[in-house]
Amino acid sequence: MKSLSFFLLVFLLSIPFWILATIAPDFTKIFPIKLPISALMTFCPLMAAVILVYRERKSRGVKELLIRAVDFKKINDKRWYLPIVCLMPAIAVLAYWYTKLSGVLVPESQTPVL
Repeated sequence: MKSLSFFLLVFLLSIPFWILATIAPDFTKIFPIKLPISALMTFCPLMAAVILVYRERKSRGVKELLIRAVDFKKINDKRWYLPIVCLMPAIAVLAYWYTKLSGVLVPESQTPVL
């Protein structure tokens, strides 16, 4: 039941960002990073976890949750650091290769390297 509550809350917290993305003007002129407003949905799982933990254990539970999220000493098997660090870049590279192989024109990067 807790998992269902979490996923439902993440979904509900994401809805305003989907709506803003469809009706709002282009925010890339305001923000220094050229991302859509819906990119802020990245924080919805964290917000949902904090809300659910707060309901159960108040601010002490939220503090424990945030401390546990960055406690690297709990990872006993150090081999897990490799997938932790490499998973997102690997997914990005695979998505780029798939896009190139499917024949879709990929625009040049607008982000300077430095």
